[in-house]
Amino acid sequence: MWVSWDHLRMLSWLLVFHTLVLPALGVSSLEKPQTNQVSKGLQQLLGNISQFFEKDILGRDDAFIMVSRKGWGAEATGCSSKLGRPVDVLVIHHVPGLECHNQTVCSQKLRELQAYHIRNHWCDVAYNFLVGDDGKVYEGVGWNVQGSHDQGYNNISLGVAFFGTQEGHSPSPVALLAMEALISHAVKKGHLSSKYIQPLLVKSEDCLVPPQKGKQKKAACPHIVPRSAWGARESHCFKMTLPAKYAIILHTAGRTCSQPDECRLLIQDLQSFFMDRLNACDIGYNFLVGQDGGVYEGVGWNNQGSKTDGYNDIALSIAFMGIFTAACPHIVPRSAWGARESHCFKMTLPAKYAIILHTAGRTCSQPDECRLLIQDLQSFFMDRLNACDIGYNFLVGQDGGVYEGVGWNNQGSKTDGYNDIALSIAFMGIFTGSSPNAAALQAAQDLIQCAVVKGYLTPNYLLMGHSDVSNTLSPGQALYNIIKTWPHFKH
Repeated sequence: MWVSWDHLRMLSWLLVFHTLVLPALGVSSLEKPQTNQVSKGLQQLLGNISQFFEKDILGRDDAFIMVSRKGWGAEATGCSSKLGRPVDVLVIHHVPGLECHNQTVCSQKLRELQAYHIRNHWCDVAYNFLVGDDGKVYEGVGWNVQGSHDQGYNNISLGVAFFGTQEGHSPSPVALLAMEALISHAVKKGHLSSKYIQPLLVKSEDCLVPPQKGKQKKAACPHIVPRSAWGARESHCFKMTLPAKYAIILHTAGRTCSQPDECRLLIQDLQSFFMDRLNACDIGYNFLVGQDGGVYEGVGWNNQGSKTDGYNDIALSIAFMGIFTAACPHIVPRSAWGARESHCFKMTLPAKYAIILHTAGRTCSQPDECRLLIQDLQSFFMDRLNACDIGYNFLVGQDGGVYEGVGWNNQGSKTDGYNDIALSIAFMGIFTGSSPNAAALQAAQDLIQCAVVKGYLTPNYLLMGHSDVSNTLSPGQALYNIIKTWPHFKH
């Protein structure tokens, strides 16, 4: 292994830091309080690692030993979700309980970890790379494939994990040095943005470690976002009878959230709805779960919710934010409304944007009306505008129906510059002064969720109005004011 003088100086600094600080912190693969201590210790060392780049301490020579998948005997797998480059997020994990100090043993431990992850329904080992306590970097799923290390971040981040640490100790100085060299290399080669962020700092992944013989693993609680963090209003509710006898799962219906900021705003809105519209003492749930993987404190452990009549005092209510009925709404196919044959350019999938429009002109509130209206719209586009077909991917009527326009795979023609990378969803009618009805709005939201589930729309898509990309009044101010509150909206 070739190491520069800069790294030798860094190594001596790390040895001092490790001697003075890290041993006092401790680590355990099983005990949650001690695991929290190790996270804090590693956060001190790595949480602001980007500062090293700014000071030119880190990364002038990124030499390290990479053990390929073949080198550690990885099982061939079929992970297919690609990772774009460069990613903007770095997540550093710590997998305790797999002690190893040389390549032979670390390779064996890594094979065990891969097998465990596959048994638990991951497509491969969960991380992009792993750094062994022997100071070597082991290839996980690599640079170009998404890991499974952190829900909500897998498609925008590199996940790198320390492993092999002796129980009760922090990663070795050579492991820390290898981690730094790997990050430097990732930035230099364009895999990781030079302005990357570490929103989660260091995460301890006890849940990913195979159970150790002779030891019983303790259940760990997830991090619960407290009421103060999402801006809860003060309230006074009846107390629970503890311990509760039931756990009841609900959904909130309506919109969902996939980012922490979105989820906090959504919970504020839900609390206001319960307190101001329903005259409840507070939000109606003990806890809420977002599509960001976060658990949010509602009324908490000690207070009663209000959504499970007859059980409020003896049941913990846990609500998933969103609506979780059918994954996709019924989509009326082209054949059902009498579409003419056409040939349009193909989409680049998955789309990166969802753009909301209105058609202007007349609306429809009955299926027969809507089918006739779509026929007229198609004729207008093809005969008057010389377009290849109707200009929208999908249309939504005031009957609550979703109608296939050019569909998932073909380009619309109403969002110049975005036609090949955006799904266009048009509400039939004009919505400057009044908004679409609730059925139509819900149908459009269900369609967007469906697009994500089926892979036609990227999970980190951006939602925009037609007027955000073209000089137009579409989708109308009344409708625009509504979609501004939907997840992923970007002005």
